Amino acid sequence: MAGYLTVTDDMTLTAQGSAVVGKEFARRSEVTPTVLPAYSGTGTRAHSWVAPFYNQESKTVSTVRGLIAAGLYAEADVHVVHIGDSKTNGSGPNRGKAYLDAYPSVFRSMLGAAEGLVPAFPSGNQWDDRWTTVGLRAPYETGMMGLVPVNTDPGPYTVTFAPGYAHAGGTFWAWSATGATFTVTVDGGAPQTITIPGGGGFHPVTPAVTGTSAHTYTLTTPHQFHLTTFAAAYDGPRLKVSRVGWGGSTAAEWVPGYRPNGTGLWDSFLTTHADAVVVGLGTNSAQGQPNVDALTAVYAAASGLGVPVVAIAPGGLGGTGGLKPLTDYYLMYDALWDTADLRDIPLIDFQSIIGDWPTANAAGLMGDTVHESRKGYAYEAAALSVLLT
Repeated sequence: MAGYLTVTDDMTLTAQGSAVVGKEFARRSEVTPTVLPAYSGTGTRAHSWVAPFYNQESKTVSTVRGLIAAGLYAEADVHVVHIGDSKTNGSGPNRGKAYLDAYPSVFRSMLGAAEGLVPAFPSGNQWDDRWTTVGLRAPYETGMMGLVPVNTDPGPYTVTFAPGYAHAGGTFWAWSATGATFTVTVDGGAPQTITIPGGGGFHPVTPAVTGTSAHTYTLTTPHQFHLTTFAAAYDGPRLKVSRVGWGGSTAAEWVPGYRPNGTGLWDSFLTTHADAVVVGLGTNSAQGQPNVDALTAVYAAASGLGVPVVAIAPGGLGGTGGLKPLTDYYLMYDALWDTADLRDIPLIDFQSIIGDWPTANAAGLMGDTVHESRKGYAYEAAALSVLLT
């Protein structure tokens, strides 16, 4: 009868009934959870697991989807910031274009989004060839990102940044123990003098800019300083996606307060506003309980910002030829699943996407023994897109 679901006498759906139900409901086989990976821990999990997603029913997913849609279609200013280590930064391809290769960067390109916060790098680095410097190096002091003077170089020091995309200006964030005065030119124009005070964390260096174009900036100073990031400004609302990763960093180095002078990795991240945070940590350090405690602290800090948080479990780890056995990472993975349960946040398991090191390497998804290739990062960005758009 029209308007009723069609069933047979033995109470099974007819072909017509199946077609009607299929329009609204997934087949049972499509929603049956797969077996959790062994490295996710032995306890009972509170949420669904359909590889590579754990807890995709979290309200965070719909919240981030809404933010991204608002940034793309509703003229809202929305910033999704990825923080993490070298895998977030995009190490592996090592061609100077991690701002194009890293999974947050590929995700940004898939969305047609703009770039927000950019970590500073020295000349000749393998990550971001848009920076040119004189007398400066990357910090080898733990828990810092950006640029500091070469120990034996008396100055003056010079930084040139040519981002290569249209924007309406922006702010460099810098720290100096005793204060510093910068001479700044934009697109080769008249010099501007900008002074920052001593101490007190990072301070803004914001030159005057005319119009929207692919501006180029040159900063020169005779003073000792630490330049950490550049945050672009735009002439209207944008969806921005940023990668704020630093190679070799551990979860402990991302815990707020790691550097008492306010120049740590977390402080560098806070030089921008984030509407959502994607955390990609866990690969580095001794992988013992201290790493677990630090991961827990970073996720607590991220959740404390009052914005949605997404967890990334790293991939391409373990197996014959890998950097370490996969069992060395079990505590780290267990902690990430625990965090997803505790904070009711979604987790994307990159290990379930590309496999362990020999599996991923055989498929051309690894650039070295721990970092992905451009193709590997693209696979991971595709998972982000599936979950969050």
